[in-house]
Amino acid sequence: MTNQPSLPNQTPPGAISETKSSKADNSPSEPLFRLEERLLRDERRIADLLLRRARLMAEITDRKTKQGNRGTSGRPPNQALEKALWSAWEDVLPSSEACRFRYWRQLVSQCNNLGYILCEQDHTQKAGRAGTAWLLRPVPTCESVTLPGPTDHLSAKTIIFWAAMANTPAHVRPVLLNESLIELIKALNQFGARLNWEHDVVAHAPLAVDPPEPTRKTVHVGHDPFTLAFLLASALAHPGVFTFSGSGQLNMLSLKSWQQLLPQLGARLHQLNPHAPGLPVRLEASGRPEQAMIGSDAPKELIWALLAAAPFYPRGLRLIWENANATGALGPEHHGLARLYDLCGIPHRIQSDAITVSSALPRLPFIPGHQRPQNSPDTVLVPLDPMLCAMLLTWSRITGQPMHLRGSWPDGEQLGDPRLNLLHCCGLRLKLGPDGVHAESGPWPEKPFLDLANQPGNLPLGLVLALTAPGQSVLGGMPEEYDQDAVHNLAQWSGRTCRKKDDTLVLHPAPRNSGRSHLEFEAPDVLWALSLAMLSFKYPGAHLLNPGELTKHWPGFWHLYNHVLSTTRKRPENLSTTSSNKFGPRTASTGFNSPQESTANDTKRSTSTSRRVKIRS
Repeated sequence: MTNQPSLPNQTPPGAISETKSSKADNSPSEPLFRLEERLLRDERRIADLLLRRARLMAEITDRKTKQGNRGTSGRPPNQALEKALWSAWEDVLPSSEACRFRYWRQLVSQCNNLGYILCEQDHTQKAGRAGTAWLLRPVPTCESVTLPGPTDHLSAKTIIFWAAMANTPAHVRPVLLNESLIELIKALNQFGARLNWEHDVVAHAPLAVDPPEPTRKTVHVGHDPFTLAFLLASALAHPGVFTFSGSGQLNMLSLKSWQQLLPQLGARLHQLNPHAPGLPVRLEASGRPEQAMIGSDAPKELIWALLAAAPFYPRGLRLIWENANATGALGPEHHGLARLYDLCGIPHRIQSDAITVSSALPRLPFIPGHQRPQNSPDTVLVPLDPMLCAMLLTWSRITGQPMHLRGSWPDGEQLGDPRLNLLHCCGLRLKLGPDGVHAESGPWPEKPFLDLANQPGNLPLGLVLALTAPGQSVLGGMPEEYDQDAVHNLAQWSGRTCRKKDDTLVLHPAPRNSGRSHLEFEAPDVLWALSLAMLSFKYPGAHLLNPGELTKHWPGFWHLYNHVLSTTRKRPENLSTTSSNKFGPRTASTGFNSPQESTANDTKRSTSTSRRVKIRS
């Protein structure tokens, strides 16, 4: 018999036999610490090889994507490559591992998904310039600022979802048009909706027949869990079988808690890839969701989507919380949804341990005709995002300059809003009106006490205010779990020392002889990135390692940061804009037009005391 030469991508026979006979090395006489040392050495080599493997998979996927070689599900067609990779593992694994091939296959699948995630993150970093650290060294403008405030992203998604499901003509504005929202629009269109977008407006053109029903083809939902939750929740009202695919991050998302909740609603979720924890999945729905018990591990995205889709269920929906506390079933993040129920006339009842939503088509709150230009379509205004607006208003507190955010503040949240209370406690004078919110800075309290109400989402805002106070400040109602590294790094950069006692954090100015160290900060989420951006107006010079985290949620923020909140000047890392107006208030756009700007587009106007800077999202 002649010896056949080995193929280029095939493991040499010598390596296979060496791997399969490696049991001889594990001698019982070898000391335990020697085994541990060998394991650590092998672990470093394995980690290096897996990293190289993920980068190679990302590069291959990126090249196939640029060539337009994509499958119907939106995922690059690497099936042939994945089969070849698994064949290489089968050649190396001994026959004694045949009973455990399922677990090895899961490991290979996870390694493949890691490569896909790296490919997606590379695209995001290139789009948001997140590949290199950004030096935050702004020079605050010495004039008042007027701009449209950022609107609530979840409210916009819910209104767009209702317009599509109710088959209602609508123009929703102004919206923060980011990648997540565009993915939702595309996914709803695959379900039969007729949505389109332009600048800051999302429009829905109704069908001449009945409202759209989910199709039986595979729907690609992208990478956002909220998009998957909206599509799953809407499909529950229709009996049938539906298939969903997604991008790398959703392929790695654990759906165990989703699978445990859906059977209570007459549906089952099956994973089509047994070697991956997430997508693709198949949903089998009975079309009769009525009631479900919500546990502590229930995914928040699915809960929101179920409550948003409940008006379209034949008998409505009732959700009961197993461990309801004294604050009731609705958490702080659900207050906006309850407000939308009231605006759109959806009957609902909120109890201490349950929420009941009746079946009723939402009546979208269109702008009255006398407030719209002639022959303009039905328009639905998206309310302001209280947290993002509150973070922007810290600029007024830090710089001492007035700021006016145009837009509609959520009804019912003006009084007792914890974010507005934090600003009030720092001496910021706020005035809410029908045209937005106006802020002017007053004197600082001697020792401001900022109550976070045990909400982790309030911590970035409260910390920015506490670190910019002239003296000692106190953060009360600290959440039980929070990012201690982020708090410590920002406090040290601001020249403060922290002292924690129970649920209170006291921040003292550090001694004068202690200098501030270099800060390279990787923001855990959008709010932490925004907190460092605002903090840089008082303590410039920090490096933000992942500015793309904020760009993904708010595409127009960094243009606003560089050319409206800061004095206009040329910078090596940023684009330059027109010259600054030193005498009048500064007016700008945050990547979308406010309702007032949208209405005034038909009639051009200009003044001698204000200028408009076009900010592209």
